[in-house]
Amino acid sequence: MASAAGSDGSTTAGGSRGAASSVGGVEQGTVRPASAAEVRAARKEIARVERRLGRIADEEKALHEQMAADPTDYAAVAALDEKLRALGAEKDELELAWLEAAEVAG
Repeated sequence: MASAAGSDGSTTAGGSRGAASSVGGVEQGTVRPASAAEVRAARKEIARVERRLGRIADEEKALHEQMAADPTDYAAVAALDEKLRALGAEKDELELAWLEAAEVAG
């Protein structure tokens, strides 16, 4: 991809300088305000995600307690660790969903 340097030393992809690009007549980089229905749905999503994150925290605590109860049973600890990793992955996805919903809800 070609890039060109502007008079101030900045470069842009494709060699163009100036206003934001547009796609289909809609300027990229602009955000339209969310409708009331979208805000309500985002708030409901936030509440759902927060409830699930709370349950995940409880499950993680219980798994850690189980691991601490018999740390010499390597097979059991490995199985519990696998469950912890799965919860961690779900938690990461939920946190991303929370951030996206919070952006819409404002």
